[in-house]
Amino acid sequence: MRMKIKYLRLFRQLVLAVSIGGATGTIYAGLIKLAESGDVEPNGTNTFFENGQTPVLSDNGKVAFYTDLRDNGFLQGGGLFLADGQTIRTLARAGQPSPDLNGNFYTFNSQVGLNSTNQVFEAGLNGTLGGGTDNTGLYELNAGGLTLLARAGQTIPGGGPTFRSFSGVAVRINRKGQAAFRAATSTKPAVMCRVSDGVLTQLACQQPPAKPVA
Repeated sequence: MRMKIKYLRLFRQLVLAVSIGGATGTIYAGLIKLAESGDVEPNGTNTFFENGQTPVLSDNGKVAFYTDLRDNGFLQGGGLFLADGQTIRTLARAGQPSPDLNGNFYTFNSQVGLNSTNQVFEAGLNGTLGGGTDNTGLYELNAGGLTLLARAGQTIPGGGPTFRSFSGVAVRINRKGQAAFRAATSTKPAVMCRVSDGVLTQLACQQPPAKPVA
């Protein structure tokens, strides 16, 4: 069961590790407020309210977080945002169209993965052409814009089965910009995939258990 924090208030603590004469120590340089309930979303009029996910910190101090959005107390969906202590930027929000124009973002069920420049995330969609067969996807946001990494209903690399729902799938990205994820397919319990320079590759798969011999 996911525990929700009723009010959003995010801080980042600056920590400096030092070594003097062979002895190591830590200096706490204070807290920097990143966002809190009541803040107005970037380029919008809705306000931040609830945070249902743990924030994610990049190597260069940027923090990705999810929050519900409200208008005079009424829920207006939610969104993913990136804060650095000076500015807040929208990564994706409910109602935004998928870059392949098949459906709109509706839910964000997993933590964002990020490096110093790129962010990857899972999204549930509504209004898709395939209904329940293609209503989740994995996405990457970088300097070039928002791109689709993989989508439910898509044939996995090598042909044959298709990806099932990505709901709850955690996608991660390294410093080289390579993204990796684990997902179920229409015939296999799990496959491990990597996206590098826009190319999706299957790395490994889990075969279904053998049927017992009668």
